Amino acid sequence: MDFKITKEEIPIWGRDRTYFFIPLHPILLNPNTKLDPKLANEVFPQVAKEWHEDLKDFLNSPKSGLDRQTEDFYRVFIKNRPPEVITRLGEQTLDSVMGWKDGVHTDERGFAYGLSISRNGGGTINYDPSKRDDSQWTIPLDGKPNMFFNIPIEKASELALDKQGKIKVYAPHNINHYPGALFLRNWGLAYVNAAMASI
Repeated sequence: MDFKITKEEIPIWGRDRTYFFIPLHPILLNPNTKLDPKLANEVFPQVAKEWHEDLKDFLNSPKSGLDRQTEDFYRVFIKNRPPEVITRLGEQTLDSVMGWKDGVHTDERGFAYGLSISRNGGGTINYDPSKRDDSQWTIPLDGKPNMFFNIPIEKASELALDKQGKIKVYAPHNINHYPGALFLRNWGLAYVNAAMASI
């Protein structure tokens, strides 16, 4: 299916820049939609490369507005080279980033309802329909950007479940710094886009 969400359409916001919501197209949640359960793992290495470049660009941008201590902490993540993805015991791990790995939780249809880089040192995004407030959001259907979404009206209308703009989303959990938020936002988008392309 030809449907893609871009990084620019999903801003990372909040005081510490750790919040974002990734819309889930209704077809991904359809009980009849079958997906490759390894798809999120497959996009992980490419996400690692892009994340490194995106974080470098952010740190070199005058818009970052970071204090010196925070900037120095974030620079530890990028080092002098992109992280190498190493496969160990069936898990992909970033060699230079505090043990981040590709923790993927899928349902019986193959849909990845949870993506985690590290429970205590990076964070998780998940879709949990039992937590209505976290997994359900509203997207503006008038095409006007807000702090949560910058999605054109045509795409927003396709994502919406009703005329009020209700959508289902991946929500962040236990993300405590921008580098982790950036990685998870990018991984979630890469997975959703690859899943949509596979349908």
